[in-house]
Parts: sequence; C-alpha cells; structure tokens
Amino acid sequence: MTTKQKLHIDRTLQLDIFTPTAQSEVESKLTNPSHSPQRCFTSPDAETIYLGNTSLKHHLELADQKNPIIIDSLLKEQDWSGFEALYKTTGRPPYAPRCMVGWILYGIMQGTTSLRALERLARVDLGCMWVSGGIFPDHANIGRFINRHAEQLSGSFFESIVKTVLKTTHSKSDRLAGDGTVIEAACSHHHLIKHLINHRY
Repeated sequence: MTTKQKLHIDRTLQLDIFTPTAQSEVESKLTNPSHSPQRCFTSPDAETIYLGNTSLKHHLELADQKNPIIIDSLLKEQDWSGFEALYKTTGRPPYAPRCMVGWILYGIMQGTTSLRALERLARVDLGCMWVSGGIFPDHANIGRFINRHAEQLSGSFFESIVKTVLKTTHSKSDRLAGDGTVIEAACSHHHLIKHLINHRY
C-alpha cells in the first residue's frame, strides 16, 4: 500500500515581531480572526506561482493562452455564498468553491470527464493551475465536492457560468466533452455531473 505525500502549509496568523501587542489582543487575533462565524477556505493566489523567474500569468500571456485568465476573472465575479453556506464553520479549511468549480469547468473545456483525469490535470496543466490557484485535490476530494454541490453544479448557476465563459472566450457552443455530451446540454440536464460521479476511477 502506498500513501501520497501531502504538503502542509502553515497558515497561522503571523504577528509583526517589531510591534508590541497586548496579550489579550494577540489571543483575540489568533482565536477570533473575524467577528462573524464565517467559514474560512483554502484559496491560494495564482499570482504567486512562478516558473523560474517568470510569473505563471506572464507565461500564459506569452504563450497566447488567454482563456484561463478570462475564466478566472469571470469566476471571481460570481457570488459563491450558496456554495459556501453548505460548509460548517469549524474544522480544517476546505478548498474554496471558486477554485474547485474553476478546476472542473476548465477540465470540461479540455474534454476531461473523469475524476482521476481531473486530478492529473491539476498537476500538469498550467492553465488549470491558474484557474484553480494551484490546488491539488485528489479524485476523492473532487468526488465529495461534486456530491455536496450537485444541485448547484447541475442547475442554472453553473449553466450561466458555462454560457458566459463560452461567449467571452469565443469558444464554440457545440464544443464537446470527452463523453460526447454538449457542455451546455450537460449543465442543464445533469448529464456531465452524473457522469463524473458515476465514473470516479
């Protein structure tokens, strides 16, 4: 049996060592970063990804790969509160729904329709890294995400995003996913999401 090595990033609030802070204030910042019980999500910034001395964004622009940048920009304009409301406010921060949906949508546009293929895509495709912020969920993680948000991913919200992306990127509306399902039809009739759930390996 083999296990996958995971990279753990310390996201604990870092305090300024040169600014004296009262102990009570320190404890307040560490234990109660927000006055409201709002869920925290793992949402890395793709702007921090570099290939050598070149930022990932600049590399994509030089390679005339504008679609990932357009998709990311459109996703940031969406309201993700409906997705975020389904999570508990405690426990390990899950991946941000925007990153996960961007990953799934980008995969669909590349003709990827299996969870393991999506898992590989996140690790090898630079456009996917930009859209998702560089997250590396495994196939089980995305399976749970799809099951949790099946209604949103199969409904008008996701369908609207897909249509906007296709229009803005000037992609053909009859672009096919790997199983031959038209993307727009898949979104409105639940075909693609069901396909992903039923073909996890």
